[in-house]
Amino acid sequence: MRKYTLLLLLAALLLPAVAHALDDSEALLEEAQTLRSDGDLDGAADLLDDTLEQLSPDDPFYQSLHLERHFHLRMARIRAQLAEDDVAGARQTHTEVRRFLRGHPQRSRFMSDVDRYDLVIRARER
Repeated sequence: MRKYTLLLLLAALLLPAVAHALDDSEALLEEAQTLRSDGDLDGAADLLDDTLEQLSPDDPFYQSLHLERHFHLRMARIRAQLAEDDVAGARQTHTEVRRFLRGHPQRSRFMSDVDRYDLVIRARER
């Protein structure tokens, strides 16, 4: 009984710290998404890289940040490269996205977007 009381007390003390850390992580993700939307892909990448270095892969928010860094940011880079007529760069970035998604648990969720860009890149390569 005493162990459970101590565990409950410890949980009550740690809960605000965990909630604050999640708020910080959500704010960082929103900031990275805003930078990405504004076209500052390098700034968003730097912010996400710095944050990912500080988190443990076991952190519940790590996966969201990791996905933002390696999928959404690269897809935005493909759009920017296609807008600049950098077809070779878009193809290279597209290959990086495919490699990242290989074996990813949410692969099927994202492959339709990846395949759509593959068709656009192929059309531009002709």
